[in-house]
Order: sequence, then C-alpha cells, then structure tokens
Amino acid sequence: MSTLRQLRDSAPSPDQARDLMDRAHAVYAITRSLDALRLGNWTHPLLSWLGNYDGLEGHIPLEDDPVINVRDLLARYLTQGRVEIGLIAVDLSTMRFLHHRAAWINERKNHRRNWMPLQQPWLDFVTHGEVGEDLRLWQSEKPWPPSEQVRHHLLAGYVRQNGLR
Repeated sequence: MSTLRQLRDSAPSPDQARDLMDRAHAVYAITRSLDALRLGNWTHPLLSWLGNYDGLEGHIPLEDDPVINVRDLLARYLTQGRVEIGLIAVDLSTMRFLHHRAAWINERKNHRRNWMPLQQPWLDFVTHGEVGEDLRLWQSEKPWPPSEQVRHHLLAGYVRQNGLR
C-alpha cells in the first residue's frame, strides 16, 4: 500500500479533523462572533491589540490564554445578545492575561527592561534578550498596562480604523 493511501486511510474523517474549541480555531471564532454581534468593525483593532500578546500563552497558565479569553468573552456576549462598543473595551481591559508581566533583568548590572505590551509585541520582546539577561515573568495584582490605558488604546484603534473623529 502506498504511503499516501496509508495517510489518507488513517486520517480522521473531515468532521473529526478539527475541534471548533481548539486554540488554533479561536481567532476565527473571534471574527465570526464580532460579525454576529454586528461589530465586525472591531475586528482589526481587536486582533491588532491581541497580536501583541501572541506567544505569551506558552509562558502563562492555560486558563489565562489571551486568544481563548477573548473568544470566550465574545461567546458570552453572543448568549446575551447585543453589546455596546464601550463595554467591549472595558471588559477587554480587565482580562486575566493582562496581569502577567515580564522583564529582561541583568542583576550584575542592576538593569531591567520591562515589556510594554501596548508598544511592543511579546514575540519581539522575548527575542531581544541580551547576554547576561534573564527573562522573568510574574503575575501582578492589577492589570498591566493599567485598564484605563488599555481602554484608551482599544478605543483609539477603533476610531482610527473606522475613520471616526
């Protein structure tokens, strides 16, 4: 039997190939949820902001995964019906994953570089460690950046994307 036939015969049936609740599918669930809520104009600002946390999920508890948290928030909105634009920014600005912070620390030089999620994507930050620096992550009591800054960032992105003034 050919290798291709063996692979085909051992592959799951098309309806079993993907779990709609898996992480890889979450970004599509986010866009569909926004469309269903008639908030498709939030897609770009939300995914742009969320992209700054891409990769962080590998360093924090599973229940704090940014993409899953946002997917689940929007699913709750769908069960409730319509949601206000400002409420999205308020709820997003208090999500659990925002309590995770990181820094490159060089104790010998008494030097520290903190991750600033609204200014630098996680994947950029983690690749710019220098010799002698250690990457440290911790969970803070309050969100970082502060909730007000996250709300402002999200709403400013929404206004910019949608040409509102």
